[in-house]
Amino acid sequence: MKNSSETKKQNAIRRYSGGLICLLIAVALTTGTLSAYFSDIVKGSGTATAGSLDLTGDYLFYINGGGVPIASVGNLNPGDVVVVKATIANVGNKSAWVREVIDLGILDIDLEPFIQLYSGEKTGAALMSDRITDRLIPTNGSFATAPCIIDGSGADAETESVAGVSIGASFYSVVFSIYFLQEAPNKSQGKTFVISAYTQALQYRNNHSATPDENAWSTVVTSPFGN
Repeated sequence: MKNSSETKKQNAIRRYSGGLICLLIAVALTTGTLSAYFSDIVKGSGTATAGSLDLTGDYLFYINGGGVPIASVGNLNPGDVVVVKATIANVGNKSAWVREVIDLGILDIDLEPFIQLYSGEKTGAALMSDRITDRLIPTNGSFATAPCIIDGSGADAETESVAGVSIGASFYSVVFSIYFLQEAPNKSQGKTFVISAYTQALQYRNNHSATPDENAWSTVVTSPFGN
């Protein structure tokens, strides 16, 4: 019969051997996990470039139906008509809402009642007989037209349509007339006013659920793109 001391020694050897076998199995499993499987990978990459909204065009001023544009009128007479024209293109690739703003500023009290604003090209003769058709009524000297849509141009240009029918224009045309009434009195002499005209644009994509309101238009930059 084995004594108690020898039995304890044999039990300790068995425990040590069992622990060593478990450790070797764990190492084998871990090593196999890291080295035994086939693998592969496919990668892709691309770039995203923000679109551009870039209006271009020149405003031209004409007096009394003249064919030569002028920069300013130094001798405006009662009965004269100043016509402002511009053709605006969008050389950026984003479509946009566009509108025209005509700003005459706060006119002199002796001049304001005798300055009238009209859409389209008018003549003094036509306005002598009809001062109602196409008349625009400024608020605090400023008038904004209803917006329309202009398409983008160039690479990746956005063009807008509904049910296959185009709703975007390739350019935006501006024509309006300023009439100095014949009834202007002597106290209007020597008075000056500034004609400021500008075309505003707001992106159309992701912004077409409703026509932009004045809060939206107030976010438009005051300097041209790229300046």
